[in-house]
Amino acid sequence: MNLNMKMDEIMEKYREPRNFEEESQLAALQFDVYRRKGDNPAWDTEKVYSTAPLWLNVRLPMAGPNALFDNVEPAEVFWVKGANNHANLNRNSHLMYPASERLYSAREYFEDEFFSFQKPLGYGGLGLALHFRYMAQSRTPKDVVVKLSLSGWYSDSILREAKATRKMFRAAHCIQMIHPQDVRRAEPDVRPIKPRPDDSSDESNSSGDESVSEQHRPLVRVPRRFQDTYTKKLKDYRYQKRVERWKARQNRDLSQVKDYMLLEYVEGGNLQRLIGRLRAKSRPEVTDGVVALPNRVLWEIWLCLVRACVAMKYPPRKFHPGRPKPPRPPMGVGVSEAEIMSSETLRRDPANIKYLLDMSMYRTALSFYESAPADLIEGVPPENKRWRAKNIVHFDIDPTNIFIASSEPRRGTGVSAREHLLVPRLKLADFGIATNIKTHKRNEYYYYQRWTGKSNFLAPEQFCAEWNNVQPVRDGIDVGEGFMAGNYGSATNIWGIALTMWVIITQMNPPQPPQPQVPYGIDVPSTLYGVDDAVDKAAPGVAVSYCALLLDEDGGFDRVDPELRRVIYECMYHRPTDRPRVEDLLEQALRGVQKSFPGEDDDTIRAWVNEFFYDAPTGPDA
Repeated sequence: MNLNMKMDEIMEKYREPRNFEEESQLAALQFDVYRRKGDNPAWDTEKVYSTAPLWLNVRLPMAGPNALFDNVEPAEVFWVKGANNHANLNRNSHLMYPASERLYSAREYFEDEFFSFQKPLGYGGLGLALHFRYMAQSRTPKDVVVKLSLSGWYSDSILREAKATRKMFRAAHCIQMIHPQDVRRAEPDVRPIKPRPDDSSDESNSSGDESVSEQHRPLVRVPRRFQDTYTKKLKDYRYQKRVERWKARQNRDLSQVKDYMLLEYVEGGNLQRLIGRLRAKSRPEVTDGVVALPNRVLWEIWLCLVRACVAMKYPPRKFHPGRPKPPRPPMGVGVSEAEIMSSETLRRDPANIKYLLDMSMYRTALSFYESAPADLIEGVPPENKRWRAKNIVHFDIDPTNIFIASSEPRRGTGVSAREHLLVPRLKLADFGIATNIKTHKRNEYYYYQRWTGKSNFLAPEQFCAEWNNVQPVRDGIDVGEGFMAGNYGSATNIWGIALTMWVIITQMNPPQPPQPQVPYGIDVPSTLYGVDDAVDKAAPGVAVSYCALLLDEDGGFDRVDPELRRVIYECMYHRPTDRPRVEDLLEQALRGVQKSFPGEDDDTIRAWVNEFFYDAPTGPDA
């Protein structure tokens, strides 16, 4: 009896969370350790159990201001190494088993006389990427990337990534999908994806190619605190119906399901490998182990990254003037345009006047359509169309998911004359965890996104202490109506590209833990404590950045254009609302690529690009 009681006491003391409140208590401790020490906030079961006495005593919500500087330990930074997860997948290693087994299955399913396997490209938490080549008679060989799940052929994660990638259709700075029929492959199964339990609303089934007029502006989403009981019950009912439809599809034979994606192949590898090449080079301008990138190259890289962020806010398939071919307007009273123009009487007819105006607009739209290439350069639409902006957040922007494409000049509206003339275009990839974030949802909807992404690239709105001020209520409204914790949006993408630029310039991994920087001009104590009070007294509400070294007088990066360093600093502000808007960043980047710098003429840039982008070694450790 006593032994059973003792075991019950132990199990009550060392256990996992049992409800949302306890999950929030655990998260508060996990992210407190992350902010102080940089430990990955995704803990294994053993660590959750062993720390239960600590997180069960966390009281939420916490009162008072949140410390930003105090107790943050100095960061550890390491040089970036070349990505090597594309190494030989046939080695007899337990850790390599899932990838090698899936490689065998993929080759068995895809390979034939037209479709041949070339090499593995990489694998990660969600999937495996393989390089295949399509060879057809009288056609140029086409290189293709096959992506499939490591867990098996049946995979909702692959379907989600395909759905998110399709939203970037024709975006010039995002990796594009290839239709299976273009390479004689069978189309993957079309089936519903398991609905998210934390989201009772439904995604639109719109293709995104329709034209929407200002008069059809949708109503602003009603905050949860203003929604009546009927509305909430209706959402829950529709959610249950979607779950039922999904379950009904699970009753069929799933052994025949083949979930996969076909993506375009780019030969240049990713930015992680480029940084590895820089680190491996021995050049005269190397100082402190860092290879200097020309400012013109840095501005071109930054412009590419900004355009990728523009694509997620204003997808070209919805906003670009050269998207679907415009329909020719019907004739006014059954006569041709030439006949109307030759007759003064016909020109006065109201129907013909409208027809002539429609034809003028049609010609303008048609010229955009005919001059636009297969991929569309991302741009900011006119003010009267920006209300349709999306809130797609990638959640996984880092050098491993940005690929080096071709170097080819582009033409068109909003395109710089220098754009991609010498420096290759970059493309954002891996939309597997990208989400179109909605407003005014319940707390749990935003809460579970805190761990989304790589731990050293998390944004402040994921790891900030402001989460401790949120009521630990699953259906609460705190996060959906706040401006810091869980405020995911375009500013989150901007944080990601800025941190990526920091890694490229410094050639170091992001500091762990994240290092908030005392704003310049503010004197603080030399101790580890009292910094928050000193900053708040000197400049209440001042924007605080996590961008280390770039603006320091002795940081060693004075060679980088001060304007570029400054904007990266601003894009890494703690509060999302303090970061620059993507619209302003695009204007600035377009000006930046037009700049000239001493010792950076076209021949110098061309030689540098050829050496580091094209002529560099391509082995696993490159």
